[in-house]
Amino acid sequence: MDEPQTIAAGDIVSGLEPSELVEVRRVAPFGAKTLVEGITLQTKHEIKRPLSTQELAQIVKVRSQAHSFDGDPEVFLLGAEAACLRFASALTVQNRVARKLNFVLAHGIVWGGGLARGLEINNPSPGTNQVHYAD
Repeated sequence: MDEPQTIAAGDIVSGLEPSELVEVRRVAPFGAKTLVEGITLQTKHEIKRPLSTQELAQIVKVRSQAHSFDGDPEVFLLGAEAACLRFASALTVQNRVARKLNFVLAHGIVWGGGLARGLEINNPSPGTNQVHYAD
């Protein structure tokens, strides 16, 4: 039979708040119950809950205070590379939009309209734009 997990100060747990993880600050006896005090990780709300042994058994320890870094290094590197590629992709799109916006602002051109502020576009295909002043 499995031994019930113990929760200690510094552990990260789920189950105290419906949508957030909680860092446990203190665990103390409270009559027939156990008082668990902690702070939510995202909103930083203070939590104080007296829990029965059944409620305490439903709390899931996500990480203990003494967590280790002994994971698979290959999986970590794949995850880090995926994050870098996602970031680079977002920057590429942002740079394309910024270049178009800078060109439009510099030349006063509205791509949909063709004419703006006395300028005319001939052959508005990418890379071959010719901008002339309208007569």
